[in-house]
Amino acid sequence: MPGAAITPRVQVMVICSEVIASEIESDVFTLEGVRQYLVSPTCPCVFRPYLFLVLSNARRGVFHGVAKIQDEGTNRVIRYGKFDVTFERDRERRPMYINLGACRFPEFGEYNFQVWFSAQGRDEVLKGEQVFEIVPALE
Repeated sequence: MPGAAITPRVQVMVICSEVIASEIESDVFTLEGVRQYLVSPTCPCVFRPYLFLVLSNARRGVFHGVAKIQDEGTNRVIRYGKFDVTFERDRERRPMYINLGACRFPEFGEYNFQVWFSAQGRDEVLKGEQVFEIVPALE
């Protein structure tokens, strides 16, 4: 069975400035500063993105994932973060978020946020991607 068929699916992928978990309900989150681009007066610039995901999988188990931010112009990866997700039952959906920390974007242009998963003994499979742009501020 191909790795893509046995790894989680990315149902929702949102880039934002902050994710706040509810104190009274499990799996409920408030997303602050949802964005498709960032306006910056200069480059390089620093942004601390969170990546909010809703994942689904047909089978229970623990899966190893990687979140990457890739410069579309140079194909250089500027952030690489590992994470795990646990599905406790078959056909489960799991919301989660990843704090990617301070990311230095070297120049204006497009960057690709990517989510990869690997299955036991198989290569990583790209399961989700979102284009994000750093644009210059108008003077």
